[in-house]
Amino acid sequence: MNDGNINWVRVNDDANMAYFHGSAIGDLNSDGLMDIGGAPATPIKIFLQNNDKSFEVSDSLINYGNINSPFTLNFADVFGDNRDEIITADYGGGDPSNNSELNQIRIYSYDDITEKFELHWKSNNSTIYNIGLGATSIKVADLNNDGIKDISVAREDIDKHAFEVWIGNGDGTYYSKFTSPVWTQDEMQFREFYIMDVNLDGFDDIILRPFHYGSLYRNNPVWWNVYENNGIMFNHLIWINQGDGSFSHYNEKELKVEGINIDNVHPYMNNGKLHFVGTFTNDWYQKELITYDFMINL
Repeated sequence: MNDGNINWVRVNDDANMAYFHGSAIGDLNSDGLMDIGGAPATPIKIFLQNNDKSFEVSDSLINYGNINSPFTLNFADVFGDNRDEIITADYGGGDPSNNSELNQIRIYSYDDITEKFELHWKSNNSTIYNIGLGATSIKVADLNNDGIKDISVAREDIDKHAFEVWIGNGDGTYYSKFTSPVWTQDEMQFREFYIMDVNLDGFDDIILRPFHYGSLYRNNPVWWNVYENNGIMFNHLIWINQGDGSFSHYNEKELKVEGINIDNVHPYMNNGKLHFVGTFTNDWYQKELITYDFMINL
């Protein structure tokens, strides 16, 4: 992009098109080139990058098995061997007490003998929720500053939303550390989240990206009517790391914006300050787009 233009490269052809809610980028074969994955799909779609910037369909690289298809995935080097692992989480409702594969996280590592990514570890604590919650987003980061990468997952059901944190043991296995409240859709709805140190204490925090009309996001929640919502609040979007991989929402002061019409907000950091950029479509026929930038003083 030396000339200021974006050079696009198509990854998949028409035969490998699918609905991808989640995508991942990483180096799956240690060649220094970024490879791409997509989910949900059966099997998971994997595209290895070639030296000429083309991509090769390589779905057979993973021995995924006949289980619930994940809605999202991530590539990350959790062993420190300069080769990314494939991290997935299942999607589907049900009763975890009757189905241990619900709410499961799986890590697949490359096996030099089979020349495939084989199952290395799966979580064995499906009952941290009493319902089957599908994974919508996976992030990998060192959340307790011990030099080992940890895993966080956002989950949803038709009427439920939550996120969880798993702390790494250093050998590609994990233990459950933290689970957020399980919110109803009338309280909080989100599928994506971001990891950033918003209070500059050296520990990464979790910031939710909400949508819709929950009472922990809207000041006066009225479904499908932004004009009656009287603005938004940020406190329950900001989850502060307690230093050990557990989190609590920001409550030192009220973070509320009133008298404003806004649909969704997206977090980012700039000059050590947390911001949320937001938009509102004022007229669905004229498509008048209004944008906002909120700087949060924590």
